[in-house]
Amino acid sequence: MPSRDLESQIVEIQSALLARSDELAGIVAETVWREVDYYADTGQVTREELSQNCIESLRMVFEVLDASAGFDTALAARTGTARAHAGIPLPAIMDAYRVGCRLIWEEIVDLAAGRPHISREALVRATARVWLAQDVYTHAMANAYRETMTSRVLTQASERAALVEALIDGRIVEQASLWEIATMLRLPARGPYVVVAAECAAMGKSALPGVEAKLSSVDISSAWRLLPDVQLGLIHVRSQAKFDTLIQTLTRLTATRIGVSSRFEDLRQTPEGVTYARIALSAERPDGSLLSVFEAEPLTIAAVSAPRVMKQIAASVFAGFAELDNRDREMLFTTFREWAAADGSITAAAERLFCHPNTVRHRLRRIEERTGKSLSRPRDLAELCLAFEIELRLT
Repeated sequence: MPSRDLESQIVEIQSALLARSDELAGIVAETVWREVDYYADTGQVTREELSQNCIESLRMVFEVLDASAGFDTALAARTGTARAHAGIPLPAIMDAYRVGCRLIWEEIVDLAAGRPHISREALVRATARVWLAQDVYTHAMANAYRETMTSRVLTQASERAALVEALIDGRIVEQASLWEIATMLRLPARGPYVVVAAECAAMGKSALPGVEAKLSSVDISSAWRLLPDVQLGLIHVRSQAKFDTLIQTLTRLTATRIGVSSRFEDLRQTPEGVTYARIALSAERPDGSLLSVFEAEPLTIAAVSAPRVMKQIAASVFAGFAELDNRDREMLFTTFREWAAADGSITAAAERLFCHPNTVRHRLRRIEERTGKSLSRPRDLAELCLAFEIELRLT
């Protein structure tokens, strides 16, 4: 059959479809509303909006039945952008497109069946152009959707990182702001929270890639900020079980050292949480573990609350140790810590140190001589305990 005759038959199909475009759009919109659950269940797109979009989309498809017409993808791109801003899932939009294309094809078949002079070849060519249009417009819509969603995700990630940084720096203090910040960070407005500090293996490289999603999968809310040397996370741990799950998950994920702060209730305490997490990050780990949790004991908190002042206090107390070599100095320090951990029991400390009790007594006397402090005077003992805690946490 001459191509001119074929084209005239396809144009006849096109004219018939254009004449019924409003009616067909109504059928498509009603079918989408009925078959694609998302539209009816959420109501994010009204029936009127869906009908208008169907009218424009069908006319766009019908136009390309004319072989001389090109593909104008502007409407498809606008649809993808608008649906992304509305937060409608891409699969739901794709389902709507498929419903529309199926109904158009059925209408073309019915048209050809009612017009015997329209040949099988004309029907095949018209159908092929409809499916090609479906591919082109779906591709344009999906690309616009993904570009918009990517931009939104990057913007939201940037905004959330800025909010976390504001909390870290203590720049948010009003209660009204805290509620708003918690909402934007997708965190509960009340604790308990912890701060996690994870050491970056390389400058600016994430220490825990994908950690927010992994914690979310175990029902733990978090927000993160990547700094040059460390990745900081603000995590909500509503129970001891969730805290234990957090520790287990971080231990499984990490290849670098991690510090976890003690728990706190108010977002305004985030700066202190960061301090404690960083201290835990830098703490000595005799057992070789990668993760350390800051112990929120009064003596420990006192030791780290004003680092510059505390270091001066420790330096003053330990001035008499300056002439000792590192090995001798460390032996005396270890002895004092073990004795303190044993609640002042010489015998228990000796067992921990694998030495004779008299050796422990001798070392403790040397500490008294070097510091001018007496272990039997409460005030002197308190100063010594604080100085040793400072030395452990801040040096």
